[in-house]
Amino acid sequence: MDAGIGYEAGSFYIQAGPSWLMPDNGETEVGFSAKTGASAPLSESIDLYGEVSFAKYENIDAGYGLKLGGKVKF
Repeated sequence: MDAGIGYEAGSFYIQAGPSWLMPDNGETEVGFSAKTGASAPLSESIDLYGEVSFAKYENIDAGYGLKLGGKVKF
């Protein structure tokens, strides 16, 4: 679970803040996460977006993510 604050300007956004890691058989750990991304229209009803993310907890190596996707407007 994340509780970040962010900024959005047009098709660009950035977000960062505390993050809670809650494993099934372990203790909850508080860390930090951040992500940034952008989107671009492919047509009137389809947008393409990309996102890069980062998360770090005290006893766990940093995690990185890359997301690429699309949105369809009905």
